[in-house]
Amino acid sequence: MLRLKFLIALVLTSLLLIPIFLSEAQTSSKKSDRLSSPSEAILIKGTVLEIEGNLYIIKTEDGQISRVRVYRGTIQDESIKIGDAIEARVLPEWQALVLRQQH
Repeated sequence: MLRLKFLIALVLTSLLLIPIFLSEAQTSSKKSDRLSSPSEAILIKGTVLEIEGNLYIIKTEDGQISRVRVYRGTIQDESIKIGDAIEARVLPEWQALVLRQQH
């Protein structure tokens, strides 16, 4: 009998917590969608210091080092190499929307 009461209490508690977890997941999903909006992208300009797979290490014109990731949807010049002057339009998570050589 005690096991049955415990089991019922456990089931009821988990049923009460499920909506809380779902609403938190939806909230964080909406937040990440908002952060990934192309309208929040920034333009950085600099020189490529290093390329490690899909990661470009860039020294910006103001001397800061930025780590920019390219992904399948990135529009980029294929011929970018170390030492090239580039400009990149990046999202707040440093994902590149566009990566191209400066002319």
